[in-house]
Amino acid sequence: MIGRGESGSLTKGTDIDLLRNPDTLFLRTRMLLFVLLAAELAMAFAYVTISILEPPETVRRVFSLDGEQNVGSWFSAIQLFAIGLVLITISLLAKGDRWPKNWLFFGAGLAFMFLSADEALAIHESITGFANRHAKWLVLFPGNHGAWIPLYLLSGIAALGLTWRSILLMLQVHRKQTAQGIVGGILVLIGALGVEVAGYFELFASPVAQVTIEELFEMFGASLILISCVELLLKLVRVVPLNQPAR
Repeated sequence: MIGRGESGSLTKGTDIDLLRNPDTLFLRTRMLLFVLLAAELAMAFAYVTISILEPPETVRRVFSLDGEQNVGSWFSAIQLFAIGLVLITISLLAKGDRWPKNWLFFGAGLAFMFLSADEALAIHESITGFANRHAKWLVLFPGNHGAWIPLYLLSGIAALGLTWRSILLMLQVHRKQTAQGIVGGILVLIGALGVEVAGYFELFASPVAQVTIEELFEMFGASLILISCVELLLKLVRVVPLNQPAR
């Protein structure tokens, strides 16, 4: 049986009450974080290995972290979709003065689902291709790269302008999860913008080093965001054993 937590209790105390046993909650989410980080390090190691050993093309295509339609892009797309799904679920459950407006979580969830589709379908690369043909003023970087960056950056700044008060509320009420999510967002930005732009200017010793660092920042950051969202959801939803009645 599943009951509601902070948003309006449908069930009260249980033997498995994650809200009253934060050590259990954090242990479970830390285990999930460890699994995600281990998977990401394994993918980075595999990418560096195939770059050195040069196996058959099929193997390189599957385990490359550069480009789309490979293990790294599929992993990231699923990760971002999961973040979006959890945020939309939170938007359906969160109520009361301890939570921002529901539409903020819903909008954030849709944004992450768009980023998931972008990761899988390379929408940002299509934007760059379109800009190179029809809107050269958007192409700000060497090699005709990065036309998507000003569009995404302006969208992010606009979203921050609309939500900064809600972020402050979350920092007051759900400090740990919000701070963790912010750190994750900063890591994603370092990878997706900082390392990406540095690559446009050929500041790395090799393309393999750039891609590895970029993808690790992005995946690590997304993992922190996902864990933060899961912990917020677990604050709203209590798991009650099926063989025990709600009290």
